[in-house]
Amino acid sequence: MSAILTKSNKVSNTVTSKEHISTTPVPNNDFLKTLKRVSRGHGNLLVASFPQPPSQGYWGSRILTRADETDLENGSDKNWYTVVSTFESNRRRKTEFNAMVAVMVDDPGTKVPFENIALPPTYWLETSPGNYQAWYFLAEPITDRAYAESIVNAMVAQGLSKDGKDPGMKGVTRYGRLPGGWNNKE
Repeated sequence: MSAILTKSNKVSNTVTSKEHISTTPVPNNDFLKTLKRVSRGHGNLLVASFPQPPSQGYWGSRILTRADETDLENGSDKNWYTVVSTFESNRRRKTEFNAMVAVMVDDPGTKVPFENIALPPTYWLETSPGNYQAWYFLAEPITDRAYAESIVNAMVAQGLSKDGKDPGMKGVTRYGRLPGGWNNKE
């Protein structure tokens, strides 16, 4: 069983509210350094980026490179995403799944009540005013895809999605935003 890696490395049962969210922006290199450390030896971290709104973007994934990291560090003018799992190649497919390294709860603040977030996440990302993603980096990657999917399904069933059914959150191929990119969603 994997534990959640929090910034303090402590598990807490404190109910999270908006007051627990830091107003200090998450530095890209901190986020990526932690994610790379968690995923080391477990396949490829994938990213997608594009300048157009997500509804018009090219969602083709590629393996995270140092050039991508530099682009993010320099204040990119693109939408940037990464995946909660690692993969054998640059294909974001269940058949290429290697390990789940993070879980991301989408839309706390607007669609998921803050009181539903019982465990403080590793990182909060504000994706638009009042709308967040709660990222949980796993201390140990989960390499059993069925087990990884069952954990996410249980989280959704417990109210960590807007309708208790969110098909996007349920997948091990789920994208989440990276800090430092644009959000020009229409």
